[in-house]
Amino acid sequence: VYTAGEAQTLMDIHGIMPGKEIVIIGSGDVGLIMARRFALEGARVKAVIEILPHPGGLMRNVVQCLKDFNIPLLLSHVVTKIIGKKRVEKVVVAKVGEGFKPVEGTEFEIPCDTVVIAAGLRPHVDLLEKLGVLMDPATGGPVVNELLETSVPGIFAAGNALVINDLVDYVVEQGELAAEGAHLFVSNDGLPTIDWKPIVKGRNVRLVVPHYVSCERRVTIYARVREPEERVFARIPEIGIRKFYIAVRPAEMIRLDLEKEDLSKALHESKITLEVSPPG
Repeated sequence: VYTAGEAQTLMDIHGIMPGKEIVIIGSGDVGLIMARRFALEGARVKAVIEILPHPGGLMRNVVQCLKDFNIPLLLSHVVTKIIGKKRVEKVVVAKVGEGFKPVEGTEFEIPCDTVVIAAGLRPHVDLLEKLGVLMDPATGGPVVNELLETSVPGIFAAGNALVINDLVDYVVEQGELAAEGAHLFVSNDGLPTIDWKPIVKGRNVRLVVPHYVSCERRVTIYARVREPEERVFARIPEIGIRKFYIAVRPAEMIRLDLEKEDLSKALHESKITLEVSPPG
């Protein structure tokens, strides 16, 4: 039984294959990419097990890493037992129902010699926590304003230390913005006093970054939904902004560019709200 990181280390650094018949727990991008890697290395990936009713990774990775290699994806399933003596021999898998609890009578076995756990990523924030930075349970990272400054003045965060991103492009954007914020902080002996307005999570929004805006400059918002939906708008009612999406999924980040001219409409509001909802 290995974490995805341990399996990668064995293959990349030591040239050792963890096993020949693999079951992967977790369908995030790491789990999907590991499934393809094992297949390319000659192993047989018996299944990718996901407790949620939808994949945890990008749809393009589901296609390129699983469908293209005929690897089964079992949604709404969980591994209830790992069985073996000197090494793994099989796993017991069951469907999950309400509250993600295994449904009795749905159990079945999958023979395998290796289990890889790829149950998702969280920002590495040990140092930030030691500094007393306020954290957001939804992102696992720090609470930040539009310049990516944390609750501790002069401490900025970006990339996967802020929120787990889909694309390296977003990481680069955030790095450049945090650098700009740090430059302003150093040049002016701190950021100017601003009436920060919170971004409130509305319908079907699980997380949003940044958490506070001034409505006095251009801002890029990154968000994730709670549930998959089709044909919806991402809306900010206070400024009359909306963006249409054919489909939204928890695994795929929503990115909104808000211009200063639009945000200025909310200068006298106490907050702005991001919601994802059907037309109408």
